[in-house]
Amino acid sequence: MIRSSYIYFLLALLAASACGVVRPTSPSVTDSTRVEVRTMTETVHDTAYIELPVIVERIVTRDTTSTLENEYARSVF
Repeated sequence: MIRSSYIYFLLALLAASACGVVRPTSPSVTDSTRVEVRTMTETVHDTAYIELPVIVERIVTRDTTSTLENEYARSVF
């Protein structure tokens, strides 16, 4: 009987404390914090221009196909 009344007392105390409203004891003080966001876009050009030597080769044939070869490519006409 003593244990059950002790448990009921603790439950009543818990229920009473759960419904309480928290009130500040002093007026609310707000600190001003300034947040500044800066976005910077920086463009870096990384293009390299290389001049290739001009290669001109002409072959005239009376056949149906013509083949042109140099150190860079091979083409068949």
